[in-house]
Amino acid sequence: MCRHVGEQLAQVLTCFSLDVVGVVSDYAREARFLFSFETTGTERPNFICVNNAQNELLVSGDRGALAQVFSTDGKFLRQLDGFRPSTKYAHLPSKLDTLVFDKAPGIDFDPRSNAFVSLDGNSVLIHRQGSSLPSKYKLNRIVRQASHADDADRQDDSDQSDQAEYLDANGIAVFGNELFVCFTKHSSVKVFSLWQGTCTRSYLNLNGPATCAVHPNGELFVSEEQLPHVKVFDKSGNLSRTFGHLYMKTACGMAFDASGNVLVCDYAKNRVCVFKCDDGTYVTSFGNWGTCRTGFDRLCGPHGICVDDRGRIYVTEVRSNRVSVFAF
Repeated sequence: MCRHVGEQLAQVLTCFSLDVVGVVSDYAREARFLFSFETTGTERPNFICVNNAQNELLVSGDRGALAQVFSTDGKFLRQLDGFRPSTKYAHLPSKLDTLVFDKAPGIDFDPRSNAFVSLDGNSVLIHRQGSSLPSKYKLNRIVRQASHADDADRQDDSDQSDQAEYLDANGIAVFGNELFVCFTKHSSVKVFSLWQGTCTRSYLNLNGPATCAVHPNGELFVSEEQLPHVKVFDKSGNLSRTFGHLYMKTACGMAFDASGNVLVCDYAKNRVCVFKCDDGTYVTSFGNWGTCRTGFDRLCGPHGICVDDRGRIYVTEVRSNRVSVFAF
């Protein structure tokens, strides 16, 4: 009798999962593990983005020394070349070499398959599709107009302050003809013209923004460093809603799927949480609950995430040096 009841209970538990706050989610949304692949060299994978037109993935390293290109089935294709962004590498003979940064660069593709990489400083590197050499431009400050001659000194001080804001670029997102850049230390996301680098506006009311993603409707989703939630801003820059704090411990990379959901990496809990984009309702999660395991379907330090046009979910695992691929 007890065995029969136990079997029935086990069948029920395989159909539903109970979150820590008592929210039940349908296990039909549980992600299936497909495969994983390791990145090359000593760099651990950090940010990731997909180029659907070329079936390619771009992965940046956690220390910023590498930017690698893989096929969507995990085959290593090439390593991007780029300008060395720091004067400390000026003694090296080649101006074009492996991408070298002091931290992981933000990366994204535009609709024309051009790759954008935020350098450790105030510049953006562009790898144009079909070109063997990259180009680079600086992120320009907002030009302030002094209304009186006496304001000139204050304007100079403001410009110096603005310049400092451009030395801590983190996650980026390309949307239309605009480039969204997270400046973690200065608590803002700034928007630049994609090809000129001119700053057009800023999103404030943030606390160390680390990664961002722009929804097709124009809303900006932002995760904040070491915080357990996602903030959403409307197209006018107003804070619309905040969600995730009941389910996550450390929100990191984000991506949208075709079902109206946003997938958010929870680095501390070693899992990916899925929420409804429109209101932040929790849907489900996949990965592991707080500890690293050796199983292939267990995530270990998930940080970056992207979704391709087939619905495949690619997650970078900083602590296991691999990219794992899932599908619902």
